[in-house]
Amino acid sequence: MTRDILCPLCRSKLRPCKKTIKVDDMEVYALYWYNEGMSELMHRIKELYDESLVKVFHNDLRASLTWKYRKSYKVCVPSSNLKTQERGFHAVKGMYEPWAVQDDFVKEDVKQSLKSALDRRLIANAIKLKDPNIRKHRKILLVDDVCTTGSSLKACYDLLKSDENSVMIVVLALHTSWDHKGSLTIKKK
Repeated sequence: MTRDILCPLCRSKLRPCKKTIKVDDMEVYALYWYNEGMSELMHRIKELYDESLVKVFHNDLRASLTWKYRKSYKVCVPSSNLKTQERGFHAVKGMYEPWAVQDDFVKEDVKQSLKSALDRRLIANAIKLKDPNIRKHRKILLVDDVCTTGSSLKACYDLLKSDENSVMIVVLALHTSWDHKGSLTIKKK
């Protein structure tokens, strides 16, 4: 295990989840809850372009999940091409680097975090699978950084799922509105 790159104070702001929660009709395993500490960390990585912080989760992934998903084909929810180019790195792929995830989706440049919960549900129209043959893998692991409404995950899940495969989902952080509810309740801004 490598040294933690987060200081103890920053690490203490993250609230571990480490359980599977029903999000719509999907089972989502989350390492952490998406709280203020996680929001700050994701902002630093994705908006302030702090690429050094993508490794924050590597120890967690290696320690708790690598063995379970070792034989799965790993694919990440797509990021905006414009944002990835602007940032200079693919944040989600970097966060899951120990697993060598693939980027097998094409997504129109739509920023989910600026949309209402209702508008987020329409994301399925903006995401496409690059190669439908990916669905032939028996075990597929779909990964993302944050699950808020579950819309991006659901769109990708629906594109990957077939009668011949199983699609498992892991996120680094799950919005706290899913805590103990099994259904989403996000306050409108």
